[in-house]
Amino acid sequence: MQQRLAAQRAEEGDAMEKAVSDCLHDILEELTKDELKKFKLKLNKFKLKRDYDNIPMGKLEDASPVDMTQSLLSYYGEDYGAEVTVDVLKSINRRDLAEKLSETLRPDGLTPVPEPQQSPKPGDKDRPKGRENENPERATATASETPEWEVKDEATCPICLDYFSDPVTVDCGHSSCEICITTYCEKSEEGNHGCPICRSKMEKVNFRPNWQLASLVEKVKCRLKPGKEEKENLCERHKEKLSLFCEDDGEFICVECDKSALHKAHTVVLIKEAVQKYKGQICVHLNNLNKKKEELLGIKLNEERQSQKHQEETESVRKKIMSEFEELEKILQEQRQPLLAQLEELNKDIVKRENENVTKLFKEISFLSNLIKELKEKWQQPASEFLQDIRSTLNSW
Repeated sequence: MQQRLAAQRAEEGDAMEKAVSDCLHDILEELTKDELKKFKLKLNKFKLKRDYDNIPMGKLEDASPVDMTQSLLSYYGEDYGAEVTVDVLKSINRRDLAEKLSETLRPDGLTPVPEPQQSPKPGDKDRPKGRENENPERATATASETPEWEVKDEATCPICLDYFSDPVTVDCGHSSCEICITTYCEKSEEGNHGCPICRSKMEKVNFRPNWQLASLVEKVKCRLKPGKEEKENLCERHKEKLSLFCEDDGEFICVECDKSALHKAHTVVLIKEAVQKYKGQICVHLNNLNKKKEELLGIKLNEERQSQKHQEETESVRKKIMSEFEELEKILQEQRQPLLAQLEELNKDIVKRENENVTKLFKEISFLSNLIKELKEKWQQPASEFLQDIRSTLNSW
């Protein structure tokens, strides 16, 4: 019985582990490409509990949702891995996914009672759930339990990276400052507007003011700076607040400076408007630079593939050459022995003929030696003997 209980608990543990990994993976799959990038950046720098280490950026940079899930579980385990995921999702303004994950992994299996919602407005039917639909009172209450930098992220425009100013919501559900998204659309190609966050197609005429988010921003500002007013910078000449920006001279001026002849013909705008304008332009430049970077990364990837292809082709040719030479060496090795045998036979014939010639020459030399000896003896004979048979002796040569 104890063994059966232990086996049953082990099976339940395996099922829970699978459930946690599946839940984390499903949540990460719902993030857009840009949101997944932000998730990785936040996760790499996220402040963790003691004895836990951040996952290295090298391991996160090209990680897929499956790889991310495995890394979260291997570095933090099930419980803390799920907790970290929830906190990071909140920090990138995807509280809807954070709440979804929390409810899915709720240990008691109970689903919380949903809060009463307002009647949907026309055109809001397909709007994704996100911070634009959050109750500002609830969001501010939640923010009071969240680190300051995370709270500021909730109230930050993704384009100008400053507090939202007159936030509007676009077709895909993302929000940004009205002047930021307007400037972005003006700088983009006509008729080809895409959300700067998820690249979804959007129409300028469909921008909707997000009053709840604007209220949330004001409350977050109050929370981060309770009872503290910004120190005003005063004009050294007129002792007035520097509330304007001269675009021609690139300097802050006051209302009195604007009236003076020095700035009368210059383009002067409110500091806030100048900040939004130039941040919008910087956003466009960043967008263009990111596109160029993506193009260069594509070219780099293509070059790497071409290089890999060339290396594979070179290796294939090298193997072919080595194979052909091995075949040639085999053929030459096979022909070597017969040729050497033929050469040996030829050498033997030559040696035999040479020996025969030497023997013949030796016999002839010996004959001539004997003949010379006889003639010398004849030469030394007295005249009476020398002249005898002289003719026959001469004819015998």
